[in-house]
Amino acid sequence: MNILSQYISYSIFIGVGVTFFMDLYALFIKTAF
Repeated sequence: MNILSQYISYSIFIGVGVTFFMDLYALFIKTAF
């Protein structure tokens, strides 16, 4: 149970990180070009 909740929080953290990185990257592309 502890491993499962840890895995869920880890995957949520990865999802938020990827979404934030993609948004930041799109903003960088928009300002660069």
